[in-house]
Amino acid sequence: MEQNEKKFSNFIGDLKSSNIASNITSLHFYSGQIGLLLNEINPVDSDAIVDKNLKDSKEVIKKTLNDNSSELTNDYIKFGDTLKSILSDLNTEKNSKYLKKIAVHYLDIAKLVKDERVKNLSFAIADELSSKQYDK
Repeated sequence: MEQNEKKFSNFIGDLKSSNIASNITSLHFYSGQIGLLLNEINPVDSDAIVDKNLKDSKEVIKKTLNDNSSELTNDYIKFGDTLKSILSDLNTEKNSKYLKKIAVHYLDIAKLVKDERVKNLSFAIADELSSKQYDK
């Protein structure tokens, strides 16, 4: 019995590290997609604070593309906080489709990160985006 436990402990350890590596790959993919979408967003007004926060969001997401450390969760929280703070300024009819795709990817990130703060931010962003209607 003890011999089987040793075999399985290696298997479980390998499975865990494989799952973590898969999650990191997925996080990098979603970060890359968000980065591309952020580049498509154009602020309506020339507000220095909105421009700075949008630039900060892009930099944080860019940082997550090569990060495998425990700082990933903090970076995703910083990204979510920054995006949420400027969301109402960016949420125009033209930017809406990009922001909604970003929100979906951020929800996917929240599932992988399994952090309550990221999850709450992702739902708050999605909720704010879904509540705005545009005139036809």
